[in-house]
Amino acid sequence: MKYFILSCLYFIISISYVFAGQGTLLKTKIPAPSLANAILETPSEQPVAIYFPPSYETSKKRYPVVYILPGFTTDVTEYTDGISYQGLNIQESLDQLINQNTIKEFITVVVHGRNFMGGSFYVNSPVTGNWRDYVIKDVVGYVDKNYRTINNKSSRALAGNSMGGFGAFHIGMQHEDTFSSIYSVAPAMFDENGLDDHDFFSRFEKIRQHMKKLNEWKKLSNEAGEVAFREYIKTLSKSKKFDDFMEMLFWSYATAMVPNPANKVPYIDYPFSVVDRKLSTNDTVLKKYQAGFGAMNENIKRFEKNLKSMKSLTIHYGQNEGYKWIRRGALYASNRLHQHRIPHTLKSDKGGHADNYRERLEKDVFPTLSDALVYE
Repeated sequence: MKYFILSCLYFIISISYVFAGQGTLLKTKIPAPSLANAILETPSEQPVAIYFPPSYETSKKRYPVVYILPGFTTDVTEYTDGISYQGLNIQESLDQLINQNTIKEFITVVVHGRNFMGGSFYVNSPVTGNWRDYVIKDVVGYVDKNYRTINNKSSRALAGNSMGGFGAFHIGMQHEDTFSSIYSVAPAMFDENGLDDHDFFSRFEKIRQHMKKLNEWKKLSNEAGEVAFREYIKTLSKSKKFDDFMEMLFWSYATAMVPNPANKVPYIDYPFSVVDRKLSTNDTVLKKYQAGFGAMNENIKRFEKNLKSMKSLTIHYGQNEGYKWIRRGALYASNRLHQHRIPHTLKSDKGGHADNYRERLEKDVFPTLSDALVYE
């Protein structure tokens, strides 16, 4: 009798699993015309991962869409491989949340934001390409054209982690006509003094290293300089040293945030130089480096109306965030939002930068956006 009962239970569990709703995950490449004119050549097609909820194949309904922007050096595949981010497989996570009635059904699109330097920061740059336009025009346009979406800002949300958290906040802030909800996780944000303790210029040997490389590339033709620059980045990317990771982050940040096509490779403005054997600082250029992740007060003031129109706006950081400037930046942004009386949620947990990112997605990001989206 005992074995009969166990067999019945096993059969019921098996049947339940078979009939539980299962979504579909599509991995493909889409055209990226917004990146075509980048000075540092960027592929004209970019990978995306698109999740369709269980009822998509058997219905004629239209669905809201959540767009996710990954962080620096993160590939789209890291959201689907079942290894990265605490074993995250976004299809399994969304299937489970839907079958548990934790969230409603929506399409999810993981957007690629990585270039050969590690990241685009989802901003428009003549050097690295118009990545903000890519998200707004190319990705959203492609998804709306090819799949059964609800083509309305109230049915679109934008989320991201780290570099993607920065991208979600800044793109959403500027394009309230496209998105109605933003969820920014561990966002790369500066407070008023964020650059001061960032690793970019924290040590003189760093500045000297930058100037040495710039002088090397300056002596080469643009073609030879680009080859040398790409090889240098490739070497950094293969290293497991944190210092080399931060060096790669610097060049990626500079080409995105402080581009200058009139200069030699890598087509940036640099804030330091040597004059009469002394280090000289160009304050105007240095402010541009601060403004990349910073200028929070100015941006919030400028896009106050857009931010106030958001149905849902969340900034989420870890209390044990390893990059202390990110934690301070999140608090600073929240304070500025409060000052402008912009409704939002500031959320924190005991995690670090990305050590519990899967948990944040499953317990916070997806349920929050599910409640905010407008359904057919």
